[in-house]
Amino acid sequence: MITIRPQTSAFENEILDIQADNEQIAFSASPQAFLETRVDGVLPFVICLEHQVIGYFKLDTLLPLNQNYCPENSVGLCTLLIDKRVQGKGLGTKSVTEVIEYVKTHFKQYDYLYLTVNCKNLAAYHCYLKSGFEDTQKLYFGGPVGPQHIMRVSL
Repeated sequence: MITIRPQTSAFENEILDIQADNEQIAFSASPQAFLETRVDGVLPFVICLEHQVIGYFKLDTLLPLNQNYCPENSVGLCTLLIDKRVQGKGLGTKSVTEVIEYVKTHFKQYDYLYLTVNCKNLAAYHCYLKSGFEDTQKLYFGGPVGPQHIMRVSL
């Protein structure tokens, strides 16, 4: 069973134990960077399988103030990473589906969940599509590793 929990100091060691290859880190953030990077309005979460942390992500509640590709009633999903040791088992898709449900339940003030995914990151792109996101057919060019698809799901 996949669950979403706000990230607290109790999860730090498990987060640091997450394994990712360099390509994953380029598209997301290393466990260390995930823990160290704090930005106002950006909330960190962990993804758990049973009681074991298998991933993390952040919700950017200020995304519409910083990006013109989404309306005011939107929240952003960013920095999502799943431990490479559990990939290939459908857990990415299940995790993203749980993230959507979590946002619907706990962030009712928003109508849309937005994300950008690198055009080279085909596995993540297809995972997001399977989870219910739609491609807006627009690209974001401000990413550090090249153009990104802008995707959204209605909440």
